[in-house]
Amino acid sequence: MNTVVKFVALLLIAIGTYALAKGGISYTTGRRVVHVSGSRAVIVTKKTYLVPRFVAIWAIAGGTFVLIASFRQKV
Repeated sequence: MNTVVKFVALLLIAIGTYALAKGGISYTTGRRVVHVSGSRAVIVTKKTYLVPRFVAIWAIAGGTFVLIASFRQKV
């Protein structure tokens, strides 16, 4: 259980840092449109979710808090 909490905390810190540096989280999707005898056409779309700075900062702070609390937790 403690390992999962640490992993989630590190994930929050990483996502918050990335969102703070880039200003948002972007990804690409590909959709196959036509497939005829070995050749195909694919539409690639880039989507971006803009993340406000305060959300990224809260993610970093929350992840740090959870990480510190998980180390201080008595077994």
